[in-house]
Amino acid sequence: MKITFWLFGAILLASCTGPSYETDDTVAFLDNEEITVEDVMVQYSIEEGGEDVIEGFLKQEVVVQEAKDMGITVSDEEIEESKQAMMPGSEVSERYEALEDQSDQTFYERQASALDMVPEEYFEVWEDKTYTSQAYMDKYISETFDEPASEEDAEAFADDVNDHIDALFEEYQEDGRLVVE
Repeated sequence: MKITFWLFGAILLASCTGPSYETDDTVAFLDNEEITVEDVMVQYSIEEGGEDVIEGFLKQEVVVQEAKDMGITVSDEEIEESKQAMMPGSEVSERYEALEDQSDQTFYERQASALDMVPEEYFEVWEDKTYTSQAYMDKYISETFDEPASEEDAEAFADDVNDHIDALFEEYQEDGRLVVE
């Protein structure tokens, strides 16, 4: 369900200027579990998007939690299959090295530096978190929505998914399950 990935990518790329953050700053509590700036930075840069990126991350985490509450599970094998999709049989180091000619490497280097990691180590953590979250989100959306019947229906589908996630995000806040700092 690549539409989901791109939907959240668009949400998280929204740019605005905002305050600076320390990695140990608390951004929210989800079901009484602390979420810090570092948790967000494992997947996303907050340098340019700040609060919009944090909100997008929190929406993702709400969907993952809702999926778990529904009994949806994601196996290690499913995550590994996603990692291997572009380079079957590859190791983390090979997948990271394949980025050397891409602008993405700058992102991994910058995030690794901010999180006091080496880039390859950060890339491995990023892969695990990103593919795990994506798998939960895909399964949740598949359980909650019917696939669009045609390409023409895809935009309406994306709007419905985004509206649903926004409503779920608000519901979690109203119920006190998500407390944004």
